[in-house]
Amino acid sequence: YLVLIHLPNEIPTRFSSSTFVTFLHSAQINLNVESYKTSENLRRFQPAVRGCYFEHERKLKFFKSYTKSHCDYECMTNFTLEQCGCVKFSMPRTPETPVCDLDKIECYTEAINRWPENEEVPCDCYPPCNDIKYLAKVIRNTEAKQVGSYG
Repeated sequence: YLVLIHLPNEIPTRFSSSTFVTFLHSAQINLNVESYKTSENLRRFQPAVRGCYFEHERKLKFFKSYTKSHCDYECMTNFTLEQCGCVKFSMPRTPETPVCDLDKIECYTEAINRWPENEEVPCDCYPPCNDIKYLAKVIRNTEAKQVGSYG
């Protein structure tokens, strides 16, 4: 199983914190929470200098709240649209945006894989200045014991 851990205001994406738990095993997951709060004194600096966005500094087209993963997802979508002329059916889009047909699978798969190192679509996706991150780690993954029969 893939366990995705994200904030309530985020949709789970490939950018969410995740960990694997194997089938027919019980697992203990160590979950650490990190909280970041940036001083208001840094507002006078541009986001590129301070490396983060304060709330309401960056608006996204498809998401109500700004998070780095939402920004990354929109950027990847824009890159895919630019490269293929369409987006994968699961990507955010406007009603006018073409959805890729089966003959474009190779194109959007290549675009998604190439996206992280692209220079063609500037994204400037910095983390929020005030943020909470969940860091999950499987610390024990042992074979599950059957405690009863069902059926």
